[in-house]
Amino acid sequence: MRAFVPPLIELFQDALALGKNRDRLSPPVFAQAHPAILDRFDKLLLTSRGRHPDYLRVHRRLFKHCDELFTFLRDPRVPADNNGCARDIRSLAPARTGVRWRSSPSRASSSLG
Repeated sequence: MRAFVPPLIELFQDALALGKNRDRLSPPVFAQAHPAILDRFDKLLLTSRGRHPDYLRVHRRLFKHCDELFTFLRDPRVPADNNGCARDIRSLAPARTGVRWRSSPSRASSSLG
């Protein structure tokens, strides 16, 4: 597991950086870097070995979802991070904490006014 995690983290950091910098790179440079990330991922999954239950769980999950993991590199409409979603959720959290639900939603009250 220890030999698997650091290269995996580095790979995802490189993929995120590539996705975030897509607009600053020329199309040929991006077109060369994108498959290189996927090749590194494939090589890591195919050459790493382990028996630890955590390693097996992570490896199976990565293998199962490998087509979805790098969607942000295939589709420029998909952001490389979820910062926008996190900001949206954080803006709703204070309002949520001010709402007290009673026995039915129609009788909900709010301390917000």
